Amino acid sequence: MEKAQWLFDRAESRDPFTELFYLPGAEPGSLTLGVVLCVQRAGDHLLTRPVFLAADVMDDVYHRLPREAWAIF
Repeated sequence: MEKAQWLFDRAESRDPFTELFYLPGAEPGSLTLGVVLCVQRAGDHLLTRPVFLAADVMDDVYHRLPREAWAIF
């Protein structure tokens, strides 16, 4: 998961607790970039897709989007 590693590496150069957050499904996100790396099942494979969000929803990402956005099928 190259995108996730990039987020982790980027967070190391930021102030602690200001960059990374995790959703209940252990999906990482970046507060400053406004992105969450979502995982969804496609047959026997897991796909990672970025979900970009506006700054005003970053305080409660998980509840602001419909449940289908976070579902792993």
